Amino acid sequence: KKLPSRYVLSPFPAFLAVISRLCGGFHPAVVAHTIFPPVFILLAYLVLFLYARVFFEGKIKEQGIFLMLCAVILWFSGYSVYNSEIFTMGRIWQGKAALAGVFLPLLFLLCMEILMQEKPKYPWSLLFLTNGACCLFSSMGIMLAPLMMGVFLLLSLVRFRSLKRLWKGIVCCLPSLVLGALYIVAF
Repeated sequence: KKLPSRYVLSPFPAFLAVISRLCGGFHPAVVAHTIFPPVFILLAYLVLFLYARVFFEGKIKEQGIFLMLCAVILWFSGYSVYNSEIFTMGRIWQGKAALAGVFLPLLFLLCMEILMQEKPKYPWSLLFLTNGACCLFSSMGIMLAPLMMGVFLLLSLVRFRSLKRLWKGIVCCLPSLVLGALYIVAF
């Protein structure tokens, strides 16, 4: 009857309930274990593909080899419940697993490409939206996303000595900063 306070600021279970209702009223457990895994695993591979494009720019064959090696590592790393690969392949329907397997790697890539490059390939708005998405998957995203972005902002400040980039980065951190402040004050 009462919604736990941790789900107020990170509403992934509510998102699951809405998607299960939109999928014809299937039980949320059915949606979580049959529909979410292919979607989030596909997103994880798309993020790995973006990494391959950064690491091996213009080398299609090397990008394919990189993706195959990543796939093999993900497929055969289920030997323990404590490694990060099991989050992606074994528990991807959970918000914290989607955060760890998809959205934090995407945020790291965007920080490398936007904050650490002279001319970013991606728009700053994508960094803002990814930071907000990290917050909505898990309460850990409220802390981890601004922490990661803060490190990159400091590195960017040292590298470029630009206060404009610093302010843009702080604006991109606003979703997690606002939710973090709400979490501390309200709960």
